[in-house]
Amino acid sequence: SYDAAAWETAEMSGLVFLPAAGLRSMSSGKAYVGNLQRFGYYWSGTSSEMDELGAYYLYFYSTEYDSGIVPANDDNRATGRSVRLVRDIR
Repeated sequence: SYDAAAWETAEMSGLVFLPAAGLRSMSSGKAYVGNLQRFGYYWSGTSSEMDELGAYYLYFYSTEYDSGIVPANDDNRATGRSVRLVRDIR
C-alpha cells in the first residue's frame, strides 16, 4: 500500500498506474462489462488508419496461466475501453 508521499514520489518519477478495469462491450444485444481485475484495455490518442471510426488501443492481462502486454490493436471506438491521461515528461 502507498501513502501520499509514496504516490507523489512515484508520479514524479514517471510511474503510470493503469488498473485492470476490463471493458464494456455488447453480447446478444445487451451491454456488459467483462474481464474485470484480469485485463486492462486503454485507448491511445491515435486514430485507426483503416477505419475512420476506429482507434488504436493496448491491453494487458494477467491470468493464472499467463500475463503480458499487447500494443497497437485497433477497434471501433464504440467499444468501451478506458481512457487515461498520460503525458510525456521528457
